[in-house]
Amino acid sequence: MKAHRHYTLDGSTVTDGRRMLKHKKAIIFCATVLLLFLSACAQSNSVSSQNFPIGGLWEVPVEDNGEANWGYASSIANEQHAGYTLARENLEDNSFQDIISGESNQQGEIQVAIREMVEDEEKPVVAVIGATTNEATMRAASLVNFFNVPMLVPSANGDNLLPSNNIWAFRLSAPGFTYANYMFGSVLTKINLTPISGAVIEPSLKIAILYEQNTFGESAAVATARAAMLQEIEIGVYASFSSETIDPDRMVRIMENMAENNVHLAYLITSDPAAARTLVQIFHSRFFKDAMPILVGQAGGFASAEFLESDEAESVYVVRQELVKDQCPTDIESLYEAQAYAAVYLLDQAVKQVEENQPAKQWYEWQAKQTEIAVFREEIRDALKQIRLKVPCLGMVAFDNTGQNKLLNFELVTVKGEQLSILETEDFLNSVRRRAGQLISQ
Repeated sequence: MKAHRHYTLDGSTVTDGRRMLKHKKAIIFCATVLLLFLSACAQSNSVSSQNFPIGGLWEVPVEDNGEANWGYASSIANEQHAGYTLARENLEDNSFQDIISGESNQQGEIQVAIREMVEDEEKPVVAVIGATTNEATMRAASLVNFFNVPMLVPSANGDNLLPSNNIWAFRLSAPGFTYANYMFGSVLTKINLTPISGAVIEPSLKIAILYEQNTFGESAAVATARAAMLQEIEIGVYASFSSETIDPDRMVRIMENMAENNVHLAYLITSDPAAARTLVQIFHSRFFKDAMPILVGQAGGFASAEFLESDEAESVYVVRQELVKDQCPTDIESLYEAQAYAAVYLLDQAVKQVEENQPAKQWYEWQAKQTEIAVFREEIRDALKQIRLKVPCLGMVAFDNTGQNKLLNFELVTVKGEQLSILETEDFLNSVRRRAGQLISQ
């Protein structure tokens, strides 16, 4: 039996203390080789099934004995894995076997992981799904372009994750700037914020932008500021916080600044569910209910089940990529589950499309020549480039020339009484108008 190997793909840590492992257990990214068995219709002159390994990148802790422990993975990774697992159970003609691969936490660990999966003598992968964080996704996307292996990115929402010369990576999820363009190009627009007849007019909408201090948070914040200014919305506060730990004293000063500037709406950007909850808690500790700005959380940590199932969620409007519930399995409960489910479905369809274009082959036939595997990878890539398909949970998907899903839709959700509901734009606008003093509550 082949020994398990574990790759560390990222040095990132989880800030929620409940997830920190004791006795030298470390939070790492785990490279998982997923054996995708694609079965064709049984015919006397064809092979009944094929076995194509698919590589997966997940944020999961590894214990001292080398075993991945999903019970202590980051909450978002667990949601992704749940969606992936459900897809492998639901898709007909498919079954999966997880083979964990990994190594120690060293420089270049993602490169080692991708290289091992691509060049494995027994089961070289034909495609990759992942990853969990923006940092790991950006590195992996560059590497699959170097090794010429197609990759599907289900969930990462940072800007500039795909290399400028990208031809091998395809992203289902929405980049950070598209959320800003939706909020301040379709919802909070100059026209929509025009006072309605009979309204009491006070100063125009003033917002705060509060973002995690890293490349991806900064990029999203800049895009948000740019989009807001195009709508002549005033930015009263523009501030960041550490993506590692939130400094309470700094946050108190930021909140005081918001109060002094009479901020009506705070736009919050963080990829960590625990940080999202902490931010909301600090807002509640510094503002009376009637004086607190409207809180809008941009996807990331706010779209996770950990946040949406928490008490803090009832105070926040969350903008996220649309989850098409009537086209989704009932067991799917979060956007991250939905995106992973859709990624497996989409890759399955791409591989089947390639299979239809050529005679079925036993896996050892693909194995026989590295050039054959390279051709198969290229054909999967070409199938993804040309695909225009309605996929479960996300609706229509098609990729542009950069590899980005170009059929993106968004929605505003809120939680009331532990029930998640989709918010109508006008209802949200009325809340904003009231807070900005443009409507008198009856």
